[in-house]
Amino acid sequence: MANQTPISMGQAQELVNLQINPEFNVMLVTVQPNTDIIGIKYLHAYLQKNGITSRILILPLYNESMNKAVEEFFNRYKPALVGFGVLSEEFPAVEKLTQFLKTKFEFATFMGGHQATIDPDKCLKYADYVLRGESEDTLLEICQKMRKGEPFLDTPNLVYKKDGHVVKNSMRLPETNLDKFHYTQFLHPDTYVFDDGKISLIDKKLFRKYSRYNGRFYTITTTRGCNFKCSFCIHSFNTKMYAEEKLNVPKIRTRSVDNVIEELKFMKSQYPDTIYMNVYDDNFFAHDIEWIREFSHKYKKEVGIPIVLRAIPIWFTEEKAKLMKEC
Repeated sequence: MANQTPISMGQAQELVNLQINPEFNVMLVTVQPNTDIIGIKYLHAYLQKNGITSRILILPLYNESMNKAVEEFFNRYKPALVGFGVLSEEFPAVEKLTQFLKTKFEFATFMGGHQATIDPDKCLKYADYVLRGESEDTLLEICQKMRKGEPFLDTPNLVYKKDGHVVKNSMRLPETNLDKFHYTQFLHPDTYVFDDGKISLIDKKLFRKYSRYNGRFYTITTTRGCNFKCSFCIHSFNTKMYAEEKLNVPKIRTRSVDNVIEELKFMKSQYPDTIYMNVYDDNFFAHDIEWIREFSHKYKKEVGIPIVLRAIPIWFTEEKAKLMKEC
């Protein structure tokens, strides 16, 4: 376990056996100050879609004053596996949180996200495991194996310690069929937030409180990846990481138009007072002209809410601009 003697393969399996129970469940934790946690939402939705009990816990800008409520919450649900989404600037808070939890509980922990992908060795000082890169299938595989009592240390993307040494498993090829992942929602079922001294199931009132723009600005992604390799960005690191593993990963992977429209129509039906759609792609106009033409037509007809897009000039053509202006 973290901060103790590194576990052996046999001890890891013993840990799995201890955790097998008919109420196996996962807790996904973030210390972000708002509900724009797309990565965790994707993991949560994918686990639930595949029959794994999962909860999201939002601890906005975590500090030690939350510890009593956190302890009570974990005692109530008794998760077998707890994951932490970590951006670089969030690491100090996550470090303190994991240290506190390790003094109170015996569950297994992992870190994922940008910081975990870039520096898994540092993360392993405070978590039992690290998941590198996109990890929907990796996390699902680990959960399914843990629930059945099967070994999971050979799972792709997993990083762990064995006999004091860091072991980095090979990376799986990132999914190209993005439609297989259940889309995220404004307000996912089984999402909890720390508010006013206690942890509560998030309702629309709390959602508005902890969402940017009062929860009326819906964020969606239609692609994964990027055309560029800017040195300051996670995409450059990912490109190098996959290249070292000799994995041929497309620069841009795209959801189908129908899949995107389905998500937006669902959101519109649940939150009719939404005033903007925020497409969070780094470069929306990297879509080819056929995709944009189909999207423009269906968006105008079936969604029709003002939309915010991001563009890079060399992909921003007059034809694409006119099509999106029609939305």
